[in-house]
Amino acid sequence: MILAATDILFNAWALTSIREKLPGRPPVAAWLHGVAEWEPPETYAGWREEVEILTPELRVSYNPDDLLEDFPLKPHELLRDRTDRVVKQLQAIAARTPDLPLWAVSAERQVQVTSFAELMKAGDEKALVARLADCTILLPPSAGGLSHGILDGNAKFDESQPDLYDIADRWLDEENRPRRCRVWDETARPPGMRLVQVIDTGIGKDEAEEEAEPSRRYWRWYVLPRSADDDSSRTSKETQELGSHLEAVQRVASALAAKLMSGREEKHALALAAKWHDSGKRRELWQRSIGNNDANLLLAKSGSNKVSGPRTSYRHELGSLFDIGDDVEFRKLMPEVQDLTLHLIAAHHGRARPRFPADEIFDPEFSEQLATELAREIPRRFARVQKKYGRWGLAYLESILRAADILVSQSSGGMTRSVAATAFQEVLR
Repeated sequence: MILAATDILFNAWALTSIREKLPGRPPVAAWLHGVAEWEPPETYAGWREEVEILTPELRVSYNPDDLLEDFPLKPHELLRDRTDRVVKQLQAIAARTPDLPLWAVSAERQVQVTSFAELMKAGDEKALVARLADCTILLPPSAGGLSHGILDGNAKFDESQPDLYDIADRWLDEENRPRRCRVWDETARPPGMRLVQVIDTGIGKDEAEEEAEPSRRYWRWYVLPRSADDDSSRTSKETQELGSHLEAVQRVASALAAKLMSGREEKHALALAAKWHDSGKRRELWQRSIGNNDANLLLAKSGSNKVSGPRTSYRHELGSLFDIGDDVEFRKLMPEVQDLTLHLIAAHHGRARPRFPADEIFDPEFSEQLATELAREIPRRFARVQKKYGRWGLAYLESILRAADILVSQSSGGMTRSVAATAFQEVLR
């Protein structure tokens, strides 16, 4: 059965920065694929080392939702089966290892960290099926549960084949090269890859605990540029100075807009948004978070070998909204062009559709009241620009800025004036 799609549903699905369940916004899968009454609900299962490595102390600094954005789940590492059959296997694992952690990833990509024992408290088998339908269950390798390529709750962890379970790194490109990998401590950076995450497992440990396992302190996650689908905001293959990055993105965005758009006001908004999109990265808090402690050098990308500082919920996009307010050129624009410019800046990493999460509404250089007032206008602005450009038209405009940012971020010559021309030639090819 093909379900009827309505404007109300499309408007709800357009609120992509709301990851939680939203009344009146069902999962889109049934509208994409249709509904067959004879098809029972399904659940995915996979194995990741971080499920067990990330203790409660580490999860304070390393949010599982963010980690799955850095290293998204891919089809090659997941098993799929009917939810009722998955539940039976999980019950068998829970009987063997009730205290082990697991992650339950909802269809909305929200991660709930729990344990096998806690999951079993959800109720009887029928209640568990309803709870886990359309979810992905991530298990720690030590839970076992894998036998001959299928989920088997009675199969214990095979110590002779520890690499059998977590195969996230075995995502290969057309030349059979790994698109990403995770390595420990002083291992050399894989050739051609860039750093996207550094997990310091020493957080919360005393000296005795660190000495007991000295070779597993820093867990570095790398991806192959133009292969993995993280946003590369925090780190990149090579260092990129902030001013040069902003100039290059503005040139690429203007070149793309010249080829893809006819509206003068929209072109102007895109160019100005590109000029200011990362200005909020000037904050000392953000610079420290990417491992840059040089007060005389502002970076847009940290480079492959810098160890990131402590995670922060500060969003540079929000800071950029403050900064552009002082720009003379921006203040001369018509209000509707200002709206589009501000929305493009706010949305270039997926926020502002329609809002920022509450814990991200702050700027270290502005008062809480000013940050709240700024954030309060973001959903209203989103409604205005979507009404003017339509759902698809607004997404198209957002994508042009994102494309320009990605092209410059992935360029090996991120600090040179020729990067814009090189990047644009690549997109034309």
